[in-house]
Amino acid sequence: LAPFAAGPPVVRMVEVGVASGLTSAWLLEQFPTLHLTMVDRWRLCPGQAFTRKSQATYDDARRAALERTGFAANRRTVLHTESFNAAALTTRASQDLVFIDAGHDYHSVAADIGAWQDRVRPGGVLCGHDIDSPKDLRGVWGVRRAVEEFSYWAGLPFEVREHCWIMRAPE
Repeated sequence: LAPFAAGPPVVRMVEVGVASGLTSAWLLEQFPTLHLTMVDRWRLCPGQAFTRKSQATYDDARRAALERTGFAANRRTVLHTESFNAAALTTRASQDLVFIDAGHDYHSVAADIGAWQDRVRPGGVLCGHDIDSPKDLRGVWGVRRAVEEFSYWAGLPFEVREHCWIMRAPE
């Protein structure tokens, strides 16, 4: 009985690009053994100076994310920083799953994949959102290009399911 006394194993996941926390809250509700590391910079970047978004928009999103996931405060870690900084704070091969859904331009996706790929445990999953969405298909975003290049470079195949790309780390 000793193995059962500790309870079910904890699943460790990182969500890169939390925004207002809708996905985070859903994940924490659905999976009671999940420990979720929520990574987002929640700040206006210089290149966004002429968009309709303001810093207040990001501040509101962060507050919403914290409120939505407050019920699971003991099962979440919130890292309010750049993706590469958060990855540097995370142990190599420690995550069961890393989900990338932050910047959708080629350089951001490529940087996020590069920062997080060695944080996935052997047999774990590296995945992300918005591949083949209309903006990606029109060349506005660069999700597919970044994923295909990493797949080729790393020799890891990927599959696509409902706008998500999924790749398994080698055992």
